[in-house]
Amino acid sequence: MKRLLMILASVLVAGTVAAQTTMKEVRSVTLFGADFTLAKIVGAEYRPADVVRAYGQINQLFMNEPNRYNVAKALKVSVERLQLAVARERNLAIPYASLATVEVAEALTPEQVAEVVAAYPEGNGYGALILGEELNATLSQVRLRMVVFDRSTREIVYQRVAYVEFEGGTIREKWADGIYMFLKKWKF
Repeated sequence: MKRLLMILASVLVAGTVAAQTTMKEVRSVTLFGADFTLAKIVGAEYRPADVVRAYGQINQLFMNEPNRYNVAKALKVSVERLQLAVARERNLAIPYASLATVEVAEALTPEQVAEVVAAYPEGNGYGALILGEELNATLSQVRLRMVVFDRSTREIVYQRVAYVEFEGGTIREKWADGIYMFLKKWKF
């Protein structure tokens, strides 16, 4: 009995140690793109159709302009494949009611981040996702969150939140400029 308990304890300890992955151990990711399903807009009003259209187009930038929107360079890992369809579908399905302008946009909770991550397909290796949290037209800033997660366990290995200034005019340009600056300037 004692031996069985010792074996069980060593398995639990090994499982705990294995679960504590750091970003330094991640060599490659599957890029899922940018997800705006929980994003809020502060200080501006846009037509819902324009917002949905913009959110639907953002992920195309990772394919059309890979040198400008270079997640591999920003994270210092290789991007083994792009799987942008889920983010695109989720962004296009955002209900119009959730696009309302708000006075204050709260940061996402760990539960909200976990819920978004859970919407992406399981698999081997790691996934990377950029979450759009807030577009603040008054401050000319977007708040973005880079999330890297283990695709089999859904454990979040790394996340970084940052406010980034934008210069664009349309809602699409504002988010796109913010993502570009986020990938270019912030150290992951």
